Amino acid sequence: MPIRLCGLHFVNAVPFIDKILALMRPFMKQELMDMLHVHPTSEMKKFFKCVPQSIMPKELGGNGPSVTALRGM
Repeated sequence: MPIRLCGLHFVNAVPFIDKILALMRPFMKQELMDMLHVHPTSEMKKFFKCVPQSIMPKELGGNGPSVTALRGM
């Protein structure tokens, strides 16, 4: 299935993921690095500028249904 990748958002990322991405940066194309977005727990407001808060589950600070309700359990 052909899909065009617009971006990857890592939510609630551990602090060392930035260091790992910094090590990988010299080997990656700039286009791919521009698509990668890391959002630690303390910066969720920045994430909600990209993804509406109304569609995210409650566990991730959104206004949508909980993850268990989305799973159908």
